[in-house]
Amino acid sequence: MLKYNDSLLFLLTNNELKGAILLLLMNLFVAFLDIVGVASILPFVAVLTNPSIIETNIFLNNIFQASSTFGVESNQQFIFALGILVFALLVISLSFKALTTYIQVHFILMREYSIGKRLIEGYLHQPYSWFLNRNSADIGTTILS
Repeated sequence: MLKYNDSLLFLLTNNELKGAILLLLMNLFVAFLDIVGVASILPFVAVLTNPSIIETNIFLNNIFQASSTFGVESNQQFIFALGILVFALLVISLSFKALTTYIQVHFILMREYSIGKRLIEGYLHQPYSWFLNRNSADIGTTILS
C-alpha cells in the first residue's frame, strides 16, 4: 500500500490537498455528466426514427403525459422539446467540462509555483556553510527541473 511519505502528496499543503480532492470530485462529476449526455442521445434518436415509440414505451409515455402541463400537445412538439432537452444537457455537460478543465490547469500552474517557491525559500534559508559543501550546478539543475 502507498504510504503518505512515499507519494508526491507530501509536497502539497493541507489546503492544496483539499483543492486536489475537490478537483477529483469535479472530474468524477464531469465523467458522470458525460455518461448521461451520451446516454441521452440514443433514446432521442430512437424517438426520431420511430415516433410511435412514445405511446408504446411506458417511460416516454409518462414523460409525454407530464409534458402536457408545459403545453406539449402533439408528438412533434414532444420530439422538439426532447431535442431541446438533449441539446441543453450536452451544452451543460460541455460547459462544466470546460470549467473543470480551466480549474484543473489553474490548479496545476499554481502548484508548480508554490512548490518552486518553497524550494527556493528552502535554499535561501540555508546557512552559508551549507552552500560550501554543494556544487552550484547541482543546485541550479534541481531548481530548474
